[in-house]
Amino acid sequence: MYTKVLKEGRGEIVEKKSRFIGYMFEAENEEQVREHLAQEKKKYPDARHYCYAYIFGKNGLNVRAADDGEPQGTAGKPILEVLKGAKATDTCIIVTRIFGGVLLGTGGLTRAYADAAKAALNAGDLKEHTEGKRIKVTVSYGLSEKVKYYLTESDIYIEDTGYAENVDYTLLISADLIDSVLENIKNLTASEAVIEDLGVTDVPV
Repeated sequence: MYTKVLKEGRGEIVEKKSRFIGYMFEAENEEQVREHLAQEKKKYPDARHYCYAYIFGKNGLNVRAADDGEPQGTAGKPILEVLKGAKATDTCIIVTRIFGGVLLGTGGLTRAYADAAKAALNAGDLKEHTEGKRIKVTVSYGLSEKVKYYLTESDIYIEDTGYAENVDYTLLISADLIDSVLENIKNLTASEAVIEDLGVTDVPV
C-alpha cells in the first residue's frame, strides 16, 4: 500500500505577518514539479521564497527538499517530514512565503513551513493505493445494469463509463481481485462481455 493524491490541496497560515501558502499536488517527476513552481511564481510574484519537497516512486526512495534561500533545513526538510508522516508518494508540496517584515528565527521558520504543509495536506485528499490493472469491459445495454450493479456492490472502482453502440466500463482493479472479478463478469454475461487489458496502473483502495 502507498498513499497518493486524490485531490489537490491549498492552505495558508500567517505567522508574524508573513504568509505561508501551501500547495499539495500529484507529481511523478521533476519536470512536473518545475511546471507547478512556475505557476506558483506567476500566482505570487511578490513572494521571496518558493520552498518544496517531494517523494516519488512506490518505494519512496526518490526524495528532495529545497529551501530556496531560507536557512538550511528550515523549509524543505519540515515539508518533507509532513509528506513522510502521511506516507505519501508521487506527491509534492510547495510552500510559498510572502515576507511580512518580521524575522522568525530558525525555529519559527521550521514550524511555519511544517504548518503550511499540513494545511495544504488537510485541504486536499490523500488515498491509499495498490498495484493493479486498468480493465475495459464492453457489454450490451441489456446487460449493462446487471454488470454495473455487481461492480458497485463489489466496490470496484469505475474510472469511466462510455455509451455508444454498447456500454464500456473502464475499471481499476487491484491485482488480488482481477481474476475473481473478471470471472464473475464472464458468468454474469454468459461470456458475452468483451474484456480488454489496458495495462498496469495504481488503484485506489
